[in-house]
Amino acid sequence: RGPLRAACASPHCSTVSAEIPAMRFAARLAIPGSGIREVMTRAQALRAAGKEVINWHIGRPDFDTPAHIKASASAAMAAGHVHYAPTPGIPALREAIAEQSAREWGLGSGSVAPERVVVCNGGMEAVFATMLSVIDHGDEVIVPTPNWPNIRWAVQLVGGT
Repeated sequence: RGPLRAACASPHCSTVSAEIPAMRFAARLAIPGSGIREVMTRAQALRAAGKEVINWHIGRPDFDTPAHIKASASAAMAAGHVHYAPTPGIPALREAIAEQSAREWGLGSGSVAPERVVVCNGGMEAVFATMLSVIDHGDEVIVPTPNWPNIRWAVQLVGGT
């Protein structure tokens, strides 16, 4: 691809046109495409063709969000809870996760400190953040098989081998 052209269309600036050079991506981003995304694209095409498709290709439920969760989210937004949360997560949520984790692992109430809980927006964010925290460039990382392919790609992205 050649360079892009950009122009300012805002009434607050004079018309400016400039060439934007093609972006160069870091070599570490040379990872295969996501197989899950390919399956999702194929499933979408089959649905568009009128085929019935059952979603077994991604970690999400095949049912609608329960009404009480939607109502709670709506009430929170109406109450003004629409801004950024603290980086590790909302304190009450971290406390609830700590308590539930202690119960599920049979550790006893209060044994998991909320300060040690970090809320992530998905599994891959948690995996990637953990890897960034413990893997240095050139570290050898042993990934058992079978595995989720994104694990190998995350190791590559953070500089592990």
